[in-house]
Amino acid sequence: MRRVSRTAVLNMFERPMQGKKRKAGVAFEEDVLFRTEQDKTLFERIRLSRPRPPLLEGRRKEIQAHLVSHNIALSPKIFAPLERPNHVRQEGIEKFLGGLDEQFRQVESTLLDRMDFITFSQLESALCSCVQRLNVLLEGKPFSIGYTPGKSQQWVVELALGYLDHLPVESFRVETGGGSWQIQICSGENFVVFDDASYSGTQLYESLAHLAYSVHKGTLRDDFSLFFVVPFLSKTAEKVFFTQLAAIRKAIHLENMNVHLITSGVGITSFDEVYKKGSSEREELFACEKKLYERKVLKSPPELVYESGFGKCLTFTEWKRPDSVSVPEHLRQFFTDERPVYWPKERVL
Repeated sequence: MRRVSRTAVLNMFERPMQGKKRKAGVAFEEDVLFRTEQDKTLFERIRLSRPRPPLLEGRRKEIQAHLVSHNIALSPKIFAPLERPNHVRQEGIEKFLGGLDEQFRQVESTLLDRMDFITFSQLESALCSCVQRLNVLLEGKPFSIGYTPGKSQQWVVELALGYLDHLPVESFRVETGGGSWQIQICSGENFVVFDDASYSGTQLYESLAHLAYSVHKGTLRDDFSLFFVVPFLSKTAEKVFFTQLAAIRKAIHLENMNVHLITSGVGITSFDEVYKKGSSEREELFACEKKLYERKVLKSPPELVYESGFGKCLTFTEWKRPDSVSVPEHLRQFFTDERPVYWPKERVL
């Protein structure tokens, strides 16, 4: 199993730029690996750069004082070593493979070898790079920041605070309850939402839909700007996001709404990218896992495992174990912890 994904690509991203000296907090146009701009929508994949030095204590106090004075219930965090990182349970893999017939062992071993793993240090580089680009796009304009308390959105926002050139002037909470979203917004022009990663794109497009509707309803305007900063994004999530965005613009007449989606050059690998539909490898894997399901080695048939919802991904991270909506359920057992690092120790699963 590859412990760190895309090492060669990361080394390429981290090469120093030729001919220009980087200023702290500045993202040059050369940092944009990919850009598409159409109908007031901007999507950018950003080159990974080495992050700034850790947040200094004096800066942390300054940030906290600003947040308190603006009644923003956040607290800046630094990228410190994880207390309980998620890692591969090698003994679990060996036990699983050891219990299979040779014909099945090779197929499942190939699948395991193709899983990716994103480290916490890669998150730091990707988040820093994306925030530097956000600083450029915001141009010093006041903005509001949104998050769901106790979720990954809040955790990533608090990690990002030390890299922002300007701090938010307001915040809004994205609350979920009873299947409905509640976002209270009464003023503002620029709204920023962070998250660590998007696999299926479900939470991302729900955030987009409810935020666009709430801002339009609360401010009675349609010329506002939404910024979504998600360091790691799958192609499935990207496709879902833009499909929903087009529907939202049409449904509530938001032709003048500006939407910016900022992510890094390191994507989340989907199952369909590796095992393409119609390929012999995919057919072999499905045939293998169908027999394992019939023998009760696996709990679900392959069609349900890989093709339900928007499809599954093969990428895991060091800071949390993705849920079964995002990755195949039987692969999750090979990683140590379902409790995300941002959960308090006393919180039960």
